[in-house]
Amino acid sequence: MQKNRFKTLLMISSTFAMTLAAAGCYFDAGFGQLLQNVHASPTPVSQEHKEAAELFIQLNEKHNFFAARYKGCHIERNAVLCKSFYKDKSAAEKNKDSRLKAAQLTKLIRQQKWTELSNTSESESVRSIGGLSNKDRQNLTEHILNDKTCISPHLATAMAFKLEEKLPDAKVLSTVRALYARTLECSTDKEFSDLGLYRGGLFEIWQDNPEQATVFLKKLSSLSKDIALTSRAQFWMNHAAREQGKSVSANTMEDHFTSFPLSYHILTDYATMADGPYQTVSDLREQRIQTRSSYEDLNGAIQLVEHFMAQQKDSLAKRTLEFIDYAELTEAEPGFQLYVATLLAKFDDMNHQRFMVLSRLFQNHPQFKTLKNLNIYYPLAFEDLVIKHHRDQDPFLLLSLIRQESSFNPNTKSPVGATGLMQIMPRTAKDMKKRVVTDKELLDPSSNIQLGSRYFAALVREFKNDHMKALASYNAGSGNVRKWMKRYPVDNQLLFVDLIPFDETREYVAGILRNQYWYSKLYPELLVTPQMASQTSAQK
Repeated sequence: MQKNRFKTLLMISSTFAMTLAAAGCYFDAGFGQLLQNVHASPTPVSQEHKEAAELFIQLNEKHNFFAARYKGCHIERNAVLCKSFYKDKSAAEKNKDSRLKAAQLTKLIRQQKWTELSNTSESESVRSIGGLSNKDRQNLTEHILNDKTCISPHLATAMAFKLEEKLPDAKVLSTVRALYARTLECSTDKEFSDLGLYRGGLFEIWQDNPEQATVFLKKLSSLSKDIALTSRAQFWMNHAAREQGKSVSANTMEDHFTSFPLSYHILTDYATMADGPYQTVSDLREQRIQTRSSYEDLNGAIQLVEHFMAQQKDSLAKRTLEFIDYAELTEAEPGFQLYVATLLAKFDDMNHQRFMVLSRLFQNHPQFKTLKNLNIYYPLAFEDLVIKHHRDQDPFLLLSLIRQESSFNPNTKSPVGATGLMQIMPRTAKDMKKRVVTDKELLDPSSNIQLGSRYFAALVREFKNDHMKALASYNAGSGNVRKWMKRYPVDNQLLFVDLIPFDETREYVAGILRNQYWYSKLYPELLVTPQMASQTSAQK
C-alpha cells in the first residue's frame, strides 16, 4: 500500500512539476519548505522519511526548478543567487539599481554638487567615475584634494584607482598618493574604504615610506572585517616595522598565524621563524569528530547521507550533501563540521564543498587545523601524472595549481570553455599542439596535466623564473601581467602581486603559494630529486 502511495505521489508530482515548468513557474519557497521537511527528520530516520527524501531527489533530478539557485546560494555562497532564491530582488534588478545610483552620482559630480556626495558604495563610485569625462574627473580630483570638507572616501578611492591606469607617470603617482591620503583622512567607523586604505598603504611601502604605510594599515585593521585585506595589512605592517629597524617577536607571529590561519602572507612571514607554522600545527592536539549536531535539520540531512551510503546509493548521498544549508553548517559545532567534511571526502567530485567547509572551520576554529585535518584539506590526487609531466617545475606547485583550478575534478569545464584538471582553454591547447585538441583529450588527466605543465613552464620562462608572475599570467593572461609590470615597476614580487588590480588574481596567486607550502610539508616524499628529473627527461 505504501509503495503504491509513493508511486502515485511520484506520478502526481511529476505531472505537477512538468506543468509548472511549462508555465515558467518556480515556486522556490514551496520547494524550499519541502526540502526543510525532508531534512528535519526525527531520530531515527523512518523508512517513510527515507523514501520521501529519495523521491524528492529523483524528482529534482528530472525537474531541476530551483536546484541551481539553491546550490549557488548555499554551497557557493553567491549573494545574488541567495537574493534570487529567497524572492528578494533579482540579480538584474540589483544591477539596475546599482546602475541608476551610479548614474545619479555621475550627474551630481558633473553638476559639482559636492555636498550631496556622501554615503556611496565602492561599486557605485567606481562605476560613476567610469562615466565621467576627463574634465569632470579633473574637477572631482581638485575638489577632493583642495576642499577641507570630506566627501565619500569611496569616491576618493575610485578616483585614485582609475588614475592608476596612467602609472608610472611621476605626476600621476603623486596625485594617486594624495587621493589615498584623503581616503585615510576621511575614513571613519561610519564610512570607510577598505580598498583605499589598503592600496594607500601599499603605495607608501612602494615609495619607501614605512611609517606612513603603517598609519594606513593600522586604520584598515581597526575598521575592516575583510580577512583577506586585514591579514595582508598585518604582513605589511610587519614589513614596515623591519624597514624601520624594529623586530617582530615569535609570539607576535604565532598570534598572527592563529588569527589568520589561511593567509599566505602570514604563513610566509611566520615560516622565517625557527619553529614556524608546521611545528605549531604539529603541536596541536587532534580534535574529536562529532557525528550529530544540535541543529535538527542538519542531523536529518546527515542521517539521510549515511542511509544512502549504506545502501550504496552514492548519487543520492551526493545530492543530499548538495542540498545541505552550508551557511547554517558554519554555525554548527566544529566537530560536526569536520564530520561533514569527512563525508564529502568520500566523493572525489565534491572536493570543492569539502575545501569550503574546512576553510571556514579552520578560520573560525584554528585549533582544528591539525596535521590530520590538513591531510583532508590537501589531498593527494594524480600525483603520479604530476611527477611524470612536471617539466622541471615543483610538483607541489603543480598540485596546488590543479587544486585551485579544478579541485582535482578531471571533468570540470568552465562557462568560457576552460577544461579539465588544469582548466586548459582549447585555443591554448591548439597553440601548443599546433592542431585542434579534442574535448576527449582535454578531459583525459594525463593529457591535460601534460599540456598544463608545459604551458605553465613556458610562462615561468617568459617571466624569467618569477613564479608569482607566471601564476598571475596563468589566471589573468600574459598581456595583463605585462601591463601591470609597466604600471607598477616594483622589485618586491609579493608587493607586485598585491598591487594587481584584480581581486581574483591576487587571491589566486596567494592561495596557490599557500597550498604549495603545505603540500611540501605534508608529502615530502614527492620531492623530485635530480635523478628523478633526469629519468623523466630521458623518457620524454
